[in-house]
Amino acid sequence: MKVCGIICEYNPFHNGHLHHIKEARKITQCDCLVVILSGNYVQRGDFSILNKWEKTKLALQFGCDLVIELPYFLAVQSASFFAKNAMQLLHLANVDCFVFGSECNDLNKLIALSKLEIKHYPYLESLSTVKNYENYFGTLQSNDILGINYLKYRKHLTPYIIQRTNNYFDETIQEIASATAIRKAVKENRDYSKCIPYPYHFKWKSIADEYDIIKNKLLTLPKSILNTIFLMDEGMASLFVEAAKNCHSHQQFLDYCSSKKYTHSKINRTLVHLLLHTTKDEMNNLPPINYLRILGFNEIGRQHLKTLDTIVATQIAQIPSPFKELELKASRVYYNELPQFEIDKPIIIK
Repeated sequence: MKVCGIICEYNPFHNGHLHHIKEARKITQCDCLVVILSGNYVQRGDFSILNKWEKTKLALQFGCDLVIELPYFLAVQSASFFAKNAMQLLHLANVDCFVFGSECNDLNKLIALSKLEIKHYPYLESLSTVKNYENYFGTLQSNDILGINYLKYRKHLTPYIIQRTNNYFDETIQEIASATAIRKAVKENRDYSKCIPYPYHFKWKSIADEYDIIKNKLLTLPKSILNTIFLMDEGMASLFVEAAKNCHSHQQFLDYCSSKKYTHSKINRTLVHLLLHTTKDEMNNLPPINYLRILGFNEIGRQHLKTLDTIVATQIAQIPSPFKELELKASRVYYNELPQFEIDKPIIIK
């Protein structure tokens, strides 16, 4: 059985994702398509517009065979760590190859860039990692940056790419639109039905809706506690507290804190970990991930699962500690209280 992997967030699932699935199957001629899917929280530092179970149903409905969760503590990270963690799960899932979208659509170029290490170049602390990278390797688009990092950690996996047909930040509503455009349309109550291959009316609680809670945390917790939060860089706590004193909205907060060093995504990722009280000690003491959290599968996916030589968790109780405790905490915050469907077995399509 030839097994192909893809890495996705489906925030939300749209026509571009359907194209990705179809092309991955076409290019690789795989027998089984495995998706590593970020769950209730996404890499850009936000709540997912669809919960992990809704995304899993769509993934299986539109052509995937096995859905594996990329847990929040591995997903809400920089592009480099997001890619490293997702690729580790592909290795645990024993796939043969993987397919990702690319703006430049030049695999040889991306492979060459993946072999260059930023640590060999002068690193400016005043700039974000992406800005440092672009200083030496030129302007790169979002999917190419992720792709370079996928390739860096691919080991023996065969890579394939497909041409991304629009810009990550394009806000145009069209048949194949960016997730950014769809989320903006949701916020503005505009029609986005042409962008998605299923009928759905999104209701989205975003990180912006939690600003009052975040602000209260920043204004009441001592800086000694704030400095223990994962991704809270030195000096960032003071900046965030000052912003909380002066800003009445999440957008004002982002604008106040953003710089060449702190992008909106970096700030939001840190705010998610503040909201969930993910600490540096918790993250630094995590062992290498050694399990797969299964969100759903069909019969083909089931057959592949039987071949895996790793811990397969089909219920939250089967997730090894300390990963389980982190996931339970994140789920309670996402849903406000832990629902039974978060505890139950995965989605199975026969």
